[in-house]
Amino acid sequence: MFAFPLPNTFRSTSTLAKPVPAKRAYAAFSLVLALQLAACGGGGGGGAVPSQPSPVASPAPPPPPEPQYIAPIALGDGWQVDAASAAGIDETRLAKMLDDIRSGLWTNIDGVAVARRGTLVLDETLRTALAPNDAAAGNNNLALHRVYSVTKSVTATLVGIAMDQGLIGSVDNALYPMFPAYSPFANWDERKAQTTIEDFLTMQHGLDWDELTYPFTDARNSLTVARAQCTDYIKCLLDLPLSTHPGTAFTYSTHVTHTLGALVATQSDESLPAFAKQHLLEPLQIREHLWSPASPTGRALAGSGLFLTVRDMAKLGQLYLADGIWGDTQVVSPEWIAAASAHQANLPPAFGTGYGYQWWRFTLDNAGTPVDTYAAIGWGGQYVIVIEEFDLVIAFAGANYGASDRQDQALEIVTTYLLPALTD
Repeated sequence: MFAFPLPNTFRSTSTLAKPVPAKRAYAAFSLVLALQLAACGGGGGGGAVPSQPSPVASPAPPPPPEPQYIAPIALGDGWQVDAASAAGIDETRLAKMLDDIRSGLWTNIDGVAVARRGTLVLDETLRTALAPNDAAAGNNNLALHRVYSVTKSVTATLVGIAMDQGLIGSVDNALYPMFPAYSPFANWDERKAQTTIEDFLTMQHGLDWDELTYPFTDARNSLTVARAQCTDYIKCLLDLPLSTHPGTAFTYSTHVTHTLGALVATQSDESLPAFAKQHLLEPLQIREHLWSPASPTGRALAGSGLFLTVRDMAKLGQLYLADGIWGDTQVVSPEWIAAASAHQANLPPAFGTGYGYQWWRFTLDNAGTPVDTYAAIGWGGQYVIVIEEFDLVIAFAGANYGASDRQDQALEIVTTYLLPALTD
């Protein structure tokens, strides 16, 4: 599941007139009434009108509290922490951003973390209630959030780690021969024999799949069909007929990533969660995570099932910004980072400027100047945004799951508050 980026969008707000406080209105009304009585000669006779005491104005309400920014605390989890000002970020703008999110100007933003120059300067969990997807996974921690298709970028990183270890080989290797247990394949086409691991990493698999035209509630959505009809998601996917030549057209598919996760698991002879924990999550000093309930065959949902805190989501972005290094550990090779974050596949214009190995590339507007950006993006407003030009990583967790929800709000927040907050 995912939400595609819609950069360069902005939100305006109007200022409404404040209602007059009741006590003040009553005092004004009393004064007008006294003046009217005086003009009419008072309550009888021609005597002088008794003087009226001046109305006493009610005290002005106290001003609203100033928005507050609080620097993150050190947790011994590998993050160096500091105040935003030390990293060249205006703290008043961060405070305004948080205040506007909490006030409801931006809806269903559940958490945000910001790191600059390798230092974490913001870590805020903003949601106050758990979601149904938390109960399904047994989660009772408000800070731990299902990241949906950000999981795809995690799984692609695991493919890179497995290749670094010599478990998989090259991205140019044919994919179908690596699943001999599912042979013979239905709807066989000799072009399937040419499908590579890279074709799956770039969503150019060629299979007849449509996950974007219809909402997930629509029975015509391929992901919805697979969930309803397939007892083995990988078998169902690999058996699909081809609709385009592999390696030529972008077609987004959650189950393509699920298949890549199965590839890592079969080649490493470990479950995907076990491999991820040992070779990625623990090296990143991620202490708490969850996977949502597994597929019908018991495999972890490699395309959408991971739960992380927003603080740990930012670690994934920092790993890519630092060429695969976390602390003193080379977690994944710099060659993989460069390839995964590069433009590997063309996208329709509304989706961004390009696609890497399960990372989206697009351009943000910084006061009229385009800024190249890449991101891991998940349904509901989950984002891990990497802006190399400013040595900046921004992570968002969100709950904009409805069809009409603004899942791209995170990008607007970046251009409205965070880019203008950079002071050097």
